[in-house]
Amino acid sequence: MGYFEVEPVLMPDRLADYLAVYKGNTAKQLQRLCPYLSENLRSPMECIMLALFSLPFSYGGFACGPFKTDYKIEFDDRAQAISGMPHAVCDAYQEAARFDLEYNGELGHSSRGGRIHDEKRNTGFIAMGIEVATVNNEMLCDMEAMEALAWRIYQRMGKRYQNRVEARRKKQDALLNTLRACFGLKPA
Repeated sequence: MGYFEVEPVLMPDRLADYLAVYKGNTAKQLQRLCPYLSENLRSPMECIMLALFSLPFSYGGFACGPFKTDYKIEFDDRAQAISGMPHAVCDAYQEAARFDLEYNGELGHSSRGGRIHDEKRNTGFIAMGIEVATVNNEMLCDMEAMEALAWRIYQRMGKRYQNRVEARRKKQDALLNTLRACFGLKPA
């Protein structure tokens, strides 16, 4: 099992064109997201994860960006020897923090081959000094867990995490549910 090539699930320009037709608060909210999206997102849950970690505190996000999505990292000789892989692809890589956020849905990651591949990839990243955090659907709906990851990303960037937005948890939950609604998912 390895990396699967699939078509992007969301293209920022297509979303902006689609939303331009609609009026109302939800469409305005979603139009504000377009600059934070990447053209390389391969699943709705990756889109949601990236938006949560990229958007400013005032939107309900964690302001950890910018991220490089679907980003290939060539392993050095040591990482190749340890992992048995020449390279790996990050779902969302924060370069300043040397931090990779991986979204693991059920498809592909729960099989024996998928778990072995993920472990090899993670071992290679660790050998390169890159920290890896794996996020699944349950964790993505847990704002305390997401904020703990944001805190860690900030720490790796050498910065203090200071989200002083009033009612931040309420804004984070609202953002998550707005993003979920975009993909036809039930509220968390």
